[in-house]
Amino acid sequence: MMAQSNSNSLYKYSQIAADHFRLIELKSLTPVLDIGLADYSDHSSTTYHAVSYAWGLESNTGGILCNGRQFKITPHLVAGLQIIFQHHRDTRLWVDSICIDQGSGQEKAEQVAKMHHIYRKAEGVYVWLGKEEDRSDEIMNSIKNVHVPDQSLRGDDDETLVRLLNIKFESPKLFEASDFKAIAALGRRSWFKRLWVFQECYFARSLTFFCGGMQVEGDQFLKVLNNLTINSFGPVEPPGINEEDDLFGGFTALKEVMKIKADQDSYRKARTFFDYVVLGRNRLAKEPVDHIYAVFGITEEWDNVYQRHLKVDYSQEAREKYWQLYTAYGKVAMVEESNLRLLSIVDSIQRPNELPSWCPNLHSRMSLTSLGEDCSYEAGWPWAGHGKTSSSPNGCRRHSNFLGQEHNHASVSLSSDMISVWGASIGHIAEIGMPRNWDLDMYSDDLVKVKPLAEALLVWFSASEEFCKSHYHGPSNSLGVWHRVLVGGGNRSRRPPRIDLEITSEAYQSTETEPSGVGDDMVARDQGN
Repeated sequence: MMAQSNSNSLYKYSQIAADHFRLIELKSLTPVLDIGLADYSDHSSTTYHAVSYAWGLESNTGGILCNGRQFKITPHLVAGLQIIFQHHRDTRLWVDSICIDQGSGQEKAEQVAKMHHIYRKAEGVYVWLGKEEDRSDEIMNSIKNVHVPDQSLRGDDDETLVRLLNIKFESPKLFEASDFKAIAALGRRSWFKRLWVFQECYFARSLTFFCGGMQVEGDQFLKVLNNLTINSFGPVEPPGINEEDDLFGGFTALKEVMKIKADQDSYRKARTFFDYVVLGRNRLAKEPVDHIYAVFGITEEWDNVYQRHLKVDYSQEAREKYWQLYTAYGKVAMVEESNLRLLSIVDSIQRPNELPSWCPNLHSRMSLTSLGEDCSYEAGWPWAGHGKTSSSPNGCRRHSNFLGQEHNHASVSLSSDMISVWGASIGHIAEIGMPRNWDLDMYSDDLVKVKPLAEALLVWFSASEEFCKSHYHGPSNSLGVWHRVLVGGGNRSRRPPRIDLEITSEAYQSTETEPSGVGDDMVARDQGN
């Protein structure tokens, strides 16, 4: 057992250059874990593995030695390092809580900003799920050895469709019914829903999973998860299934990450920085600011608009006043994103009083609500010929998103607590969208959650169509305006690929006067919702 520490025996970091990073090297596993820390250039060819694990809420009470001095980390991480080094004694490891001086805001900002490069350069990523419990060693051994039959879809289109519709009922039996509760418990481990898992798995060359004393290669682990359904335990529903509120939710969260990684080349231009922030909102983070910083590396190559305006800052003040970062992010989103998309994710279960009502609390889940009687909206439209001058014969050029009479026209200006949107008045802001909506999961057993969303959308579509009909005479005019309301404004270059709606030219016929609701800029003030 390690002797009680004093200030002279504790490890103290030496300053590290901004273009260097640290790696862990094993010295001894017994009687106490003894490691060394060494600096390496960002451009060195040193081989190593990165470790992905859940920080959790544990305090740093686990004792190890680092360069001969005492070093405190969580017991969870101590156990993980011991297991990993038992399997791979000669490997060098990168572990964020050890390799980055957590007491230095400047160093943390520098190292976190390049974490994606560290994971991308690593030989692979070791995932530590935690100690053995709930028969996890048995389950990990079963996952390691189970054979998953090839279910690739073949045949003509009709046959493929039939297979897709029945694939759940044709799922092979992979486990015994008695294994159900243990597998469900494995999927509830916090690692699967960590925020940083997205980046760590996204850039990993390979994954290796450790849990208890077991090791399973990532390809096999993911293959089993991708084929796991309630029918994987036999033709009869396993006992206890109705007791699971979020059945296999952790596994689903991991599959989402791997699906996006697999599709990164074809989808990278369609998914923006904004999209990844929305996805991360449902994930667990110890620091609220990480909901922004964790996305920096992922979109660096194709969407760095936000990085130009937001800087990584882990000072104590920045971490405590994280709403300042959220507000700055919100201002960029309001100007850059199409359809005023930020307003669709505003609703938050919890929110600090300092956060403007038009900005979401990214550290809080969204609550799914319908547009009720307390919610209001108005829509206006620029009149024909708005802003026409001799130097601008096609109309207004003041507003950044105006592309001509028959194109979208939106201008957003912001202050700390106010949004001004030309041609629109926003009352109470309520959420009717789902935060994660990447791909339909054919294995989902939670389709009932779609019903409230569908009902809310239908109500909103119907109400907005009726609104346009009451303000614009003639079916062509009202339909055209309604389509424009649905398509929205924003930077057209950042609009995700969508099915274009045909809009009739009659919707833009010249009028002598401004339509109802159009004229001066209309304002949505902070109502503290």
